Amino acid sequence: MPEKHKKAFHRQFGEPLATATMIALLVITGAITLRNLGRLWNDSLEVGRSYDVISAVAAIEYSLTQWYDSQRAFFATGDEEKLAPYRIAEANLGIQLQTLAKISAEDRIYDRRIETLSSLVKRLSEETSQQIATVQENGKQTSVEEAERAANLQTDIANELSGLRSLAQNNAMLQQEESVVSYQIARYTTLISTLAGLALVGGVMLAVYRRRVEAERDAMKVDRESKLRQSTLDALAKYVIVCDRNHSVVTVNEALLNLFGIRREEVVGKKI
Repeated sequence: MPEKHKKAFHRQFGEPLATATMIALLVITGAITLRNLGRLWNDSLEVGRSYDVISAVAAIEYSLTQWYDSQRAFFATGDEEKLAPYRIAEANLGIQLQTLAKISAEDRIYDRRIETLSSLVKRLSEETSQQIATVQENGKQTSVEEAERAANLQTDIANELSGLRSLAQNNAMLQQEESVVSYQIARYTTLISTLAGLALVGGVMLAVYRRRVEAERDAMKVDRESKLRQSTLDALAKYVIVCDRNHSVVTVNEALLNLFGIRREEVVGKKI
């Protein structure tokens, strides 16, 4: 294939195809990057939510400790002033359980454990309130059976809290691992997008440079050919006028200029 045809083919098909490929690559990698950035954002929210659950569990455990210590002190002494921390802890537990449910509302994996925990805390509260009322009314200590029921409920609550903490920790670890993968994918696709963008910009600049070089080369070629034709006409002894289709003078030879004593610029472009 002649060089001229190669250049024409490259200009007509090669450059548009390369440009379309780079644009498609930019669009695809951009979409993948945005998708993974969205996943990274969601993973970060999940990790934050998991740590909020862990913090809420720790707060509930602290309130339960205050609750247990206060009621044991009351059962041991019968002093109702010892119940003040119990009342405060009981009120805090209700708020903390609501906060825990609100934190995990968007993540259903905690639902069953939170429902079970709330039910156990409610049963323990009712059992403890009944025991306190019995001591207050009769001055009697709680029975072994009642104490065992309360101890079993406390154990079940501790197990549920431990399970809830482990579930939150595992979920946080899983989301962190997924966020690392999403980050790596986003980083590499961003790198590919950057390289594709640079390649596209470089290709456009190269094409513009080539066009300019070709235009300058063609202009120089036309100028050389024009000067060659003009020198050929000037070498003729006969008088020559070159016109276009509109009968406008394109050029004249030197013999005609000498005949009339005029300059070439005075007749070029004039109508005959």
